[in-house]
Amino acid sequence: FGAGAGLLLVSAKFWVLTLGAIASIGAAEVSHTSAIADFLVFVVLAESVHLTILTAAFVAPARSADTLDAVARWLERNNRQLVIALGLGCCGVVLVLSGTYGELLDYVCGRSPGG
Repeated sequence: FGAGAGLLLVSAKFWVLTLGAIASIGAAEVSHTSAIADFLVFVVLAESVHLTILTAAFVAPARSADTLDAVARWLERNNRQLVIALGLGCCGVVLVLSGTYGELLDYVCGRSPGG
């Protein structure tokens, strides 16, 4: 347990995603209750894969072991391609959405783009 907690403290990915979620929720200017609910939804969604794997291992340990081993081997074989595809995909979506939202916000507020 201590090693797992220690890894979270030094994990850059954990901090970037968590602080990004907090910043986004704060920028939304929602009520305190809604902000807490939004953050809890983020945490549940972020941990859903881990919780699914743990549930499968708990409910059917023998059956899930073979499946998890096959998935782990596939992830190891395709790691580079997955990192590239997910990285470009996520960055692309963020850039397109921020550009589109920014232009829409400028239009609604009557501001000239870029100023």
